[in-house]
Amino acid sequence: MKIRSLSGKRKGRQTGPGLTGRFVLAVIVTVLMFFLDTAVQASEPLHSYREARRLIQAGQFDQALGLLQEIKLSHFTLQDYLLFDEALCLEKTGRTAEAAQNHRFIINTHKKSPVRRRSFLKLLELGRINWPETVGEDYRLYLQEFPDDLRVSLEFAQLLERGNGRTEAINLYRRVFFSGSKSAPVGLKYLQELGLPPGAAEIKQAASRLLERENPAEAVTLLEPLSIEDEELRLLLARGFFNLRRYREAIGILERTKNPEGRRILASSLARNREIGRFYQLMDELLKDGRGDLFSLHYSLGEFKRRDGHREEARRIFVNMLKLYPDRLEQILWGQAWLEIRERRFAEAEGHLHKLLSEKTQTRDKYLFWLGKIRAYQGITGDDFFSQLKDDNGYYWLTVNRRPRLNGLLPEPRASLPTPPPEPLQTVYARLADLAFLRMNTEAAGEAQGALNLITPDQADSFARLLFLIDDYQSMVRLGIRNNIPRYRYPPAYLSLINKHASRHRIDPLIVISVMREESHFQPTAVSRAGALGLMQLMPATARRYGKVERNEDLFQVEKNIAIGTEHLARLIGRFPSLPHALAAYNAGEGHVQRWMTGSYLDLDEFVEDIPFAETRNYVLKVLRSYQINKHLYGAAPEETIPREEMF
Repeated sequence: MKIRSLSGKRKGRQTGPGLTGRFVLAVIVTVLMFFLDTAVQASEPLHSYREARRLIQAGQFDQALGLLQEIKLSHFTLQDYLLFDEALCLEKTGRTAEAAQNHRFIINTHKKSPVRRRSFLKLLELGRINWPETVGEDYRLYLQEFPDDLRVSLEFAQLLERGNGRTEAINLYRRVFFSGSKSAPVGLKYLQELGLPPGAAEIKQAASRLLERENPAEAVTLLEPLSIEDEELRLLLARGFFNLRRYREAIGILERTKNPEGRRILASSLARNREIGRFYQLMDELLKDGRGDLFSLHYSLGEFKRRDGHREEARRIFVNMLKLYPDRLEQILWGQAWLEIRERRFAEAEGHLHKLLSEKTQTRDKYLFWLGKIRAYQGITGDDFFSQLKDDNGYYWLTVNRRPRLNGLLPEPRASLPTPPPEPLQTVYARLADLAFLRMNTEAAGEAQGALNLITPDQADSFARLLFLIDDYQSMVRLGIRNNIPRYRYPPAYLSLINKHASRHRIDPLIVISVMREESHFQPTAVSRAGALGLMQLMPATARRYGKVERNEDLFQVEKNIAIGTEHLARLIGRFPSLPHALAAYNAGEGHVQRWMTGSYLDLDEFVEDIPFAETRNYVLKVLRSYQINKHLYGAAPEETIPREEMF
C-alpha cells in the first residue's frame, strides 16, 4: 500500500479560487431558499422592526420610536428586543425615566431573555448618571444575581467610595483582588489608593489563585514589586514566568533555590531555554535526591540525550525508568521504540512496538502505523499492519487511506423549516429565524448556544441551517460532536471571508479553516493562557506586523483576525518546505522549527512524530487530520505523496 502524506503539495500552495464543487452549490441553494422562505413568511411587524433598527443606526431616534411603539401593539416574537430598542430611543430623546421603566419591565417580565442582563446593566448606567443616591439597591440586586461580574463590582465600589459606603467598597475591592481573575491587579490598585494595601501574605494568596486559574500574567504583575528574598514568593513568581514562557527570568529567580519544587521548575526552564549542559547537571542532582515526581523531567532527559547523539546514555535512562516508574510503562516503551526508529535499528524498534500492542492502550493505531512504516522503510509492504488500523477518522488511518469514512455530506436543501417544530423549540426556531432576518447574528448566536441542549439528533439538520445563517460555527461544532455528524463537526466557517483572503494569498482555504477549527473552535472572542486572541489565536505582537491593530480587542473582529491570520499562515507556508513545518511554526515559532529541520528524516511523518514539544506535535496532528477531513467533505481531490528529495 502506498503511504501518502497529509501535508499537501510542496509549500501547500493552491492556485484555485477556493472551495468548490457540490458542497458550495448545496450551501448556496440552502441559504437562498431559506432567505426566500423567511422573506415570504416575515410578518409586517418584522419588516417594520428592521426599518426601525435602520433608523436607530442612522441616529433618527424619534422616527424609530414611533415605529417601535406601533409594533409593540402587535403580537411580536421579539418583544424583549423591541422593548430594549424602545428604551434606547427614549433615552436618546431625553425621556430617561421612561427608558428606565422599560428596562425594569424587561428585568421583571422577560426573566429568560438574553436581553435581560443587558437591560440590567443599562438600568445601572442610567441610575449611576441620573439617580446616584438610589441606584445602590439595583447594584446589590444585580450582584446578587451575577456575583462574578467583577467589572460591575468595581464600578459599584467606586460609586460607594464617593458616597458614604467606604466599608462596603473596601469589601468589594478585596473580593476582586482575591478573585483569581484578570481584574485582581485593579482591585489591588484601588486598595492601595485607599491606603489599605494588602500585605505580602495576602498578595501571595491572591497570586496563587491567579496561577490556579491560569492567569499567570496578572500573578506576575502582583508579585514583581515585592522583595524576592521570600522563598515562597520566588517560587510563585517563577511559576508565573514559566507559564508565560519567560524561561530566562524563571531561571534567574530560581538559580540558588533549594526548594524541591523550585528545582523542578528550574530544570524545566533550563530544558525549554536550551541550556542543556546545566539541565543535565541539575538532573543528576535531582535524581540522586529522588524527591518528588520526576517522571516528566526524567523522560525529557532521555529525549535530550537521544537528540544530542548520546544514544547509549538514552538507552540506559529508559531502561532505568522501567524500574523506577512501572506505572508509566507505555510511555517509556514508546520512548525506547522511537529511539530505535530514529537510529534505524528497526528490529529492536519492532520488539518494543509489539510489547506496546500487548498492553491495553488507547493509542494502538499509532503503534500499528509505525510497525507498518518500519516495513515500508525497508522496502517491504506494511499492509498487514496498516489494515488493522481502527480509527477511520484518526490521523494515522488518514495518513494511510487518505479518505475518512464519514456519514454523508449535507442534507438535501429544504424550502422551509420544520412546521411546526416541537415545543419548546417552536419558540426557539421562530426567534432565531426572526433574528437571522434582522441580521442580528450576535444576539442569535447567544440564543442558539442556550438552546443546544434541547436539540435531538433528528432536529440537528434544520438547527444547523439556522446556525449557518447566523455564522455561529462554534455551536455547529458542538452540535456535530454531540450528534456525531462530521459535516457539523467540521463546518465551512466564514466561507466568503476565508475564500477572499485565501485567494489573495494563494493558499487553500481549507487549510485556513482547519487551523481556525483547532485554534479556537470558531470562537471569535477566544483568549489563550499565553494571550493569543480571536479565531486564529494571534499574538498581538505578531498581528501588528501585518495589519493595523490599535487595540488588542481589534483581533476579536472576525474579518480582521481572518485577514491577518491568513497572511501570517501564507507567509509561513511560503517560507518552510512543507505544510507540517509551517503549522509547527504557527504554533511554536519559526526559530524552533528552523532548529528542528536540522534532523535527518526519511519523510514528513517522521518529522511530525519527532517534534520535541508535545503541544506543537499534537497541534500539527490535529490540524492535518482536520485538513484531510475537510478535503473529503468539501470536494478537494487527494494529492500525491511528496518525494523525499523535495521535503528538505
